[in-house]
Amino acid sequence: MKALPPLKFILPGAALAVVLGLAFHWWPARQVRLHQEHFLTSIEDRNWKKTASFLSDGYHDRWGQTKAIVLARLPQVFGTFLACGLQETPVSTARTKDGDRMLSSRVRIVGSGGPIAQMVMQQSESLHEPFTFKWRHESWKPWDWALVEVDQPELQIPADLDLE
Repeated sequence: MKALPPLKFILPGAALAVVLGLAFHWWPARQVRLHQEHFLTSIEDRNWKKTASFLSDGYHDRWGQTKAIVLARLPQVFGTFLACGLQETPVSTARTKDGDRMLSSRVRIVGSGGPIAQMVMQQSESLHEPFTFKWRHESWKPWDWALVEVDQPELQIPADLDLE
């Protein structure tokens, strides 16, 4: 019977495996991808408190929306759906020179609902360019990423949109 290696060789190897596993888990690209998935799921689930936790306090976009405006409009739009799903197809990820992460993906809204829901689904289906989500690492914590900007060059959202 072959003898087991001495404990002094097993412990460092096990420690190295744990460190590498944790490093992979907290890898920025992986964290951003997970945050993106959870962000879209929170919208599908209409969990606006959780959705808010993904948005940076400094969120802004080219349509003039801030975090407060987005959080006011999402329930209005998704409240018109009886059933709703967000289908995402990732296109690319990139790191900016200031450390932010840009995630590009095609997002389609599917489901059923009233006239506004139908309009939203048709609009999402007609888009050819991907959405770009800009994520920023907001503290020393490896899991602390927040969405700071969303863009889609074809999408038009009127600044004075009123859904009520």
